[in-house]
Amino acid sequence: MTTEDKLRNRVIDKLLAISNQDVLKAIDTLLSNSDKKDSDVQLTEYQHLMLTHAIQEVESGKIIEQSKMDEEDLKWLDEQ
Repeated sequence: MTTEDKLRNRVIDKLLAISNQDVLKAIDTLLSNSDKKDSDVQLTEYQHLMLTHAIQEVESGKIIEQSKMDEEDLKWLDEQ
C-alpha cells in the first residue's frame, strides 16, 4: 500500500467518525473546491518584471548558493 493510499484510508476513517454537520459541510466545501483545476495566476506588470529580471540573473550566473548565503548571514550577524 502506497503512502497515498494509507493517507487516504486515514482520512476516510476520520470522516466516518465525524458527526458534526458543520464540520462535514466545511469538508465537503473544501473537497469541492479542490476538484476545480487551478486557474492561471494573474501577475501584475511589476511582478512579471521582477520574475523576468530574476530569470535573467539566474541565466547570467548571478546567483549564490544557499550555504554561502547562510555563512554570509552569520558573519553579518556576528558583526552587529
